[in-house]
Amino acid sequence: MTRYWCRTQGIHDRDLLKHPQIDDVIILVRVIQEYFQELTASKRIHLHILWDWVYRQKKPLTKRQCKQLTRLIHQLENIRYHRQQNLIKARDKIIKHRTRITEK
Repeated sequence: MTRYWCRTQGIHDRDLLKHPQIDDVIILVRVIQEYFQELTASKRIHLHILWDWVYRQKKPLTKRQCKQLTRLIHQLENIRYHRQQNLIKARDKIIKHRTRITEK
């Protein structure tokens, strides 16, 4: 199962034990899993560059890269929050409209 999971994430199972930056790799895997569909093309390219830096070149994330990644996650979470709030408002509007129709 571990081998299958690793392959679906684009890493080798042996990297779990031997990769010098496996913690950073796992962070990027989790970010990609969670947010990939919501990323713009430029953000996907940026994430791909980070992936290349950490996974292929085996270098740790720098403080600057960590800040950028954190900023990106906060932006995406804010977008999710505002979308959810807009959905709630739209549902409330539909429910109010339905109640007005049924009252007539």
